[in-house]
Amino acid sequence: MSDKPILFSGQMVRALLDGRKTQTRRAIKPQPGPNDRPWWDHDHWAVFHRLGGGFSRQKTLLHHVGDRLWVRESLEWAGGDQWIYGIDGLLVPGQIWAKRKTVSSIHMPRWASRLTLIVEGVKVERLQDITPADAIAEGMYPSANSQTIDCATENPRDGFSRLWDSINGPGAWESNPWVAAISFRVIKANIDQTTAYPAFTKAKGHG
Repeated sequence: MSDKPILFSGQMVRALLDGRKTQTRRAIKPQPGPNDRPWWDHDHWAVFHRLGGGFSRQKTLLHHVGDRLWVRESLEWAGGDQWIYGIDGLLVPGQIWAKRKTVSSIHMPRWASRLTLIVEGVKVERLQDITPADAIAEGMYPSANSQTIDCATENPRDGFSRLWDSINGPGAWESNPWVAAISFRVIKANIDQTTAYPAFTKAKGHG
């Protein structure tokens, strides 16, 4: 288990805040080759590739069950020690981190994060294997029930495919990459103020 930052677009931050998003998919890097396959190795997913007649480790996935992920989103500096969340204009209590008007999500400091995700499941699949229920869990629709999903409603997978292309570029959905599908629980608190889940402590001898 470990603590890691994770980036989300403004639209997906809103879905997290609204309780509509409990999954995210991230492309595996590097992508397995045509003869490669994902494989379960003890307590985590790994990607293996075929060599000769056997398998050898290519890459261990970044996220594992039990990890705590602190969400990075865009910020604006309002002057003094006042920071504003880019998505909804709420003030962030804290210190001055950098004297600049805007801070992109990738540069958000840990202390300013207001959302923590507890990883509850990780699986490896092709992107287009996503089910309608999984697309809903990705934040496409509020919920899957008779009041919100009917025969006139667009397939949630179609909405997700457009979202994937908007984030990753034209043709990204069509390329159907291998992805890590991560399921999580959302905690609306800073990672260092999340008392229900103690801070991760590195084992001796690890950097």
